[in-house]
Amino acid sequence: MSLNTKIRRLNVKKIYYIPILLSILFAKCVLGGDTISTVHLVSDQRTTNTVTTRAINLNDYKPAGYFSIELQVAHTGTVSKVEYELSNSGMNFQEPTNAIDIVSTVTSNSGPNVDGVVLASFEPPISQYIRLKITSSGLTTNNLWLTIQ
Repeated sequence: MSLNTKIRRLNVKKIYYIPILLSILFAKCVLGGDTISTVHLVSDQRTTNTVTTRAINLNDYKPAGYFSIELQVAHTGTVSKVEYELSNSGMNFQEPTNAIDIVSTVTSNSGPNVDGVVLASFEPPISQYIRLKITSSGLTTNNLWLTIQ
């Protein structure tokens, strides 16, 4: 086999890899989903109240559909629930049909380490915007982080 024939065969093989490489690059750039982002949404002290976080535009994160929260509760009160609300317009938020609370009944001595810290994942339906609500009673200091992948 001549040297020219070998070079032509190598060039043909390289051409087959170009569409594969371009599709991988497209998936990485456009579809996202390979990064993990955490947003600190709440850090405050409350007595008997419901706190609604700011809306998160999920297009900014290009999620692959994985969500979790970390909730830290201090003092003597109780967080009765953390739930999510969704919107496609960014104006009209509502809890989706058949949605379940992310966590319920968390106190300063809850969680696996009995330190008021719980970590929970959840699977919301597809939407453009998400926001979280913490409902508590008594004196609580809450920290809430939302993690998106």
